[in-house]
Amino acid sequence: MRSKSRPGNLLDIGAGIGQFLDLARRNFTEVWGTEVSSSAVAIAKEKYGLELFHGTLDSLCLPAESFDNITAFHVLEHVPNPRMMIEKCYTLLRSTGILVIAVPNDYRPMKARVRMILGRFGFKKYHGVTRSGLPRIRLDGSMSEIHLSHFTPKVLLHLLESCGFSVVMASVDPYFVPNHGLDGFKQSVRYKLGLLVHAIMGVNIYDAIWMVAQKQHSEPEVCMRRRVV
Repeated sequence: MRSKSRPGNLLDIGAGIGQFLDLARRNFTEVWGTEVSSSAVAIAKEKYGLELFHGTLDSLCLPAESFDNITAFHVLEHVPNPRMMIEKCYTLLRSTGILVIAVPNDYRPMKARVRMILGRFGFKKYHGVTRSGLPRIRLDGSMSEIHLSHFTPKVLLHLLESCGFSVVMASVDPYFVPNHGLDGFKQSVRYKLGLLVHAIMGVNIYDAIWMVAQKQHSEPEVCMRRRVV
């Protein structure tokens, strides 16, 4: 993990076929993962020898404070209730445990304006863009993925803090797969530019948000009230 972590074990939410866990297992005492795709679970077992939990985080029946570290890379935007997922992570983490979150940085006013202008000038790629700069959701199978929620750095920060976490690191997420072709070069330049702007101005202009949060010793009142009601 390229950020702060705590010694101990690790749970990766939405582990896919297990590439990250295979790399991470050398740095943690134990690694665990969840995955909703049965085929991905089978591949993780066959290729990496990983036993993933088949299902969502909500379906896990594990005791509280089972993990020292939890990661969720580009998962939170797909779940129906992001707050419920963060609260579940809080419960599963031990005291001062670490939660690493990465989500798309879709909602950016400047990018929204550019997309709207390109749509008006006839670029087919941006015909279905709304005023927010986000694509209109289509349920005809033509979209590769659908985001149920969209986050800004401020919104994600507030969500984590309201559920008892303290954000110890916020940056841009290099979500792309490195390669030596032209596309890889352009992705690398965009990432480094985003990293530079964030370091100098504290503004995330890149495509993805990266945050590392630490569980605080006492449970926040807002989450306690939600469980009592």
